[in-house]
Amino acid sequence: MGEEDVEFTPREKIELLKKQKASIDRQIENFRFRTLHLFISIAVGLILVIGLAYTENELDDAKNIVFFSLLGIGAGASLYTFILLYFKFAFGAFRSNIEKQLLKEGATNLQDTIETDFVTKLVQINFKYLDQYYEQTQSQANKSFLLAAFASFVGLAIITVGIVMMYNGAGDVTPAYVTTAAGVTSEFIAAIFFYLYNQTVSKMSDYHDKLVVTQNISLALKIAEELEAAEKSDTQKQLVDRLSENVNEYLTRK
Repeated sequence: MGEEDVEFTPREKIELLKKQKASIDRQIENFRFRTLHLFISIAVGLILVIGLAYTENELDDAKNIVFFSLLGIGAGASLYTFILLYFKFAFGAFRSNIEKQLLKEGATNLQDTIETDFVTKLVQINFKYLDQYYEQTQSQANKSFLLAAFASFVGLAIITVGIVMMYNGAGDVTPAYVTTAAGVTSEFIAAIFFYLYNQTVSKMSDYHDKLVVTQNISLALKIAEELEAAEKSDTQKQLVDRLSENVNEYLTRK
């Protein structure tokens, strides 16, 4: 006998998603920055690089010792940073997806019951969509910022390697110059990423302003509904007149 698909009610779906979100939050907490873990990673990098250099008989003078020590420190720190960012990004993306599902389920549930109190439900739905906007903005901003930060970190690491090669090179330093130039180029690319990140946030804030206007209209209508009958009609008329003055121009401007 085949297994039957389990049907969850909207409330059960929301509770299940909340539990999944709490579990992801605990996983993210496990991958927060810890100084001890950084030192352990640096120590491992030093041991591996120095050990490899020793087996190749490269530790014959002070310059080589300094070079491979710096290389080991950089390798260990880079590995720790990469692992930390990777898991934070992975769990963050999963958490963002769960939050989107939570907001979607909440908005759907409100839409299904909107007939009971139209204005109240409309206000609540608008709040849900504002939450979705904030979540989407935060998710995209985090991804853009992490990409820019990673490019900046890689560029700095390449520049450091180039400087060390200049210091350690006894003859031709052309490869060191090329490496340093590549690092500077990476930093330039990172600056472009940061600029695009800033532009994206700025453009999305314009859309947010339009959502706020819609939300204010809904709240005003809700307040007008709760007034006494003698004041309700007059207030609603004034509200419509004020809203029709410039709201369309604001909502359609680019």
